[in-house]
Amino acid sequence: MYLGRHELGLEEATVGREWLLTNGMGGFASSTVGGLNTRRYHGWLVAQVLRYGGRFVVLSKLEEEVRLEGETYPLTTHRFAGGDQPEREPILTPRGYRHLQGFALEPLPVFTYYLKGFFIERAMSMPRGENRIVVLYHFSGPRETRLSLRLRPLVTFRFYHHLARANDWPFRTESGPGWVTVRSHDASPVLVLRHDPGFWSPGGFWLKGVDYLEERRRGLDHVEDLYSPGFLEFSGLAAGDRVAFTAALSDDDEHAGSLRSADFRVGIALAWHDNEERRLRDIVAGARRAVERSARAAGRPVKLSGPAGLPAERRDASSAGLADPLAPEASAFFARLVRATDAFVAVRGGGRSDAGRRTTIIAGYPWFEDWGRDTLIALPGLLLVTGRYEEAFRVLADYAAFARNGLIPNRFPDQAAEPDYNTADASLWLFAATQAYLAHTGELARVKTHLAGPMRDIARSYLRGTSYGIKAGSDGLVRVGEPGVAVTWMDAKLGDWVVTPRDGYPVEIQALWYNALRFLAELDGTGSGPGDAGESSGGRTWLDLAALARRSFNARFWNEEDGYLYDVVHDPDTGRAPDASVRPNQLLAVALPYPVLAESRWRQVVEVCVKELYTTYGLRTLARSDPAYRGLYRGGPAERDGAYHQGTVWPWLMGPLVTALRRAHGRSEESRLMAARMLRPFERHLREAGIGYISEVFDGDFPHLPGGCVAQAWSVSEVLRAYVEEVLDVRPVPADDGHAAWAHEETRVRDTRGQKEEVH
Repeated sequence: MYLGRHELGLEEATVGREWLLTNGMGGFASSTVGGLNTRRYHGWLVAQVLRYGGRFVVLSKLEEEVRLEGETYPLTTHRFAGGDQPEREPILTPRGYRHLQGFALEPLPVFTYYLKGFFIERAMSMPRGENRIVVLYHFSGPRETRLSLRLRPLVTFRFYHHLARANDWPFRTESGPGWVTVRSHDASPVLVLRHDPGFWSPGGFWLKGVDYLEERRRGLDHVEDLYSPGFLEFSGLAAGDRVAFTAALSDDDEHAGSLRSADFRVGIALAWHDNEERRLRDIVAGARRAVERSARAAGRPVKLSGPAGLPAERRDASSAGLADPLAPEASAFFARLVRATDAFVAVRGGGRSDAGRRTTIIAGYPWFEDWGRDTLIALPGLLLVTGRYEEAFRVLADYAAFARNGLIPNRFPDQAAEPDYNTADASLWLFAATQAYLAHTGELARVKTHLAGPMRDIARSYLRGTSYGIKAGSDGLVRVGEPGVAVTWMDAKLGDWVVTPRDGYPVEIQALWYNALRFLAELDGTGSGPGDAGESSGGRTWLDLAALARRSFNARFWNEEDGYLYDVVHDPDTGRAPDASVRPNQLLAVALPYPVLAESRWRQVVEVCVKELYTTYGLRTLARSDPAYRGLYRGGPAERDGAYHQGTVWPWLMGPLVTALRRAHGRSEESRLMAARMLRPFERHLREAGIGYISEVFDGDFPHLPGGCVAQAWSVSEVLRAYVEEVLDVRPVPADDGHAAWAHEETRVRDTRGQKEEVH
């Protein structure tokens, strides 16, 4: 993927597009293509610091300056606040982005600058499993003139949600041949800088008043001071020369000593870079093999082994090209999405040993941690479609091991000893994710041995009743929520203000619950049940409980007058009317493996959601006609939280929409082509906002500008899953041929069972 001057020529476009690298530990590197840090989260090394249990911005950036023929050319861009005159407009200086010739993601980021006959390439990478950034410069051109490069590291050593001011830390620097160490105080982790060639010139000072544009727009503190311990000088550089730099963070002095004394040369940095590039290409190749294997088993011709990218002049793929499983556009779109998936897969916790580690999924960059709901929704697209089955199992097993009182953790907050458990749906998403794992792998024995027990415990807890008012009633439906608490995915809350109150019986909770009960019946047998799980179970089998829930659901949730599902219903004795807001949550009643909604009503639900909620990049969370609708996700925390689930568009919802659309239309060819048209805009969006990724949210109003995190796990995951399963028409067939027929038949029977039950 290449973006040239015609796409990067404008200031807003250059500093509005962001790049991202990750290290598989939760750490990352990120900034704008133009080199301007616009967020407090931007940094060339944002490290996962185990001793502090969180992520820290350690190296903010390198200031880059080229000296050529007596003139100085900055490649860096800064934005400074008005100093002692805060009403003054911030100043953009220097404007190094003007020398940017192009940006490529192939599959690692490469920045190309042009200066008076010289091309200067900067390639960046993060080795897997290390808090390290690797930076390589390559100089080329027809001229014999020599130039020099000066690199000035700007460091901060602060928690990534915070900002630093001058003299917050005393900072201590040491240096020797080819190395520099920086620490913020005597007991802090150590930042080890290595360089080849080059000379270090010490001299600390504070760069004051750095202004972060996006933080200002978000209504948050936005001015920071950065510390520079000195600079590196690389002189006498000619065409063909290379320069290598790396920054690594160590948690202890012994490890820092080994980093400082280890051999470091340009060739070693090149090897690190090549290894990471090869690893990403292998992930794409593995995903292609997994999808093509399933396609062959289903008798569908799919060829995704074409080029991983398209030339710039063919960057806009047609919907017909994306829908053709043999077209190069399909191969390129698939490869770009798969490359994006890897950023979110991480192993967190523990140390340099395996003790205490867990395999997980980071919900989004640059600020989210690992969230249970997001992880389990994203798992099929990130790890199963891509053929990373063992990692998928570890994620499922690790989350199941954290279950408490029937609840899966909502999130694992940075700098917290225990996870949060305040969610009603994450536990039920464990069933759906396990179903997907079983469909892809056929590992029935493994599921029964390691995952069926925790899932039974979850179901029993919901039947008996657990935290946050979660309990199945005598009609088989699950009530959730307490005053002042938000426990569904629409969980925006500011102080005591629950923005989208959904206590009662939310529609998607019932869909997930019914699906969970049917899956337990599938695993344990139709005569099995929860045993003594309180009055709600009543000695019924899993299948009996599912049938009861389905009858109650179709009787209570259908809005006969308007032809769609209520979003929340309430107990009759409360006197509260059903919530008739048009929201996308109802799609899960059609899209899950066991649909709870009667088949005769599927099309109506899909049509209402397409008509009222569909936009270019996903579904609105509330219809525009609703008085509570908020169309712009902008402003300070109160404004943004007030719009978060009140009209803001979420790309992850495109997955349930496309699956429900195809199911409602009998998987017709017309519905497949419609799905391709719906997903086509994401091919272009991969070149915008977070380059190579899909944003967390978009405005509900035109022109639907992106917002929130620039790279969101379930956005990428559900677009990829929907693309493979619903556009390329390749659904999972396990690698083991002995299980393939079973899985295919079970999938078919599962759908028809869900479709044919009579509505009461």
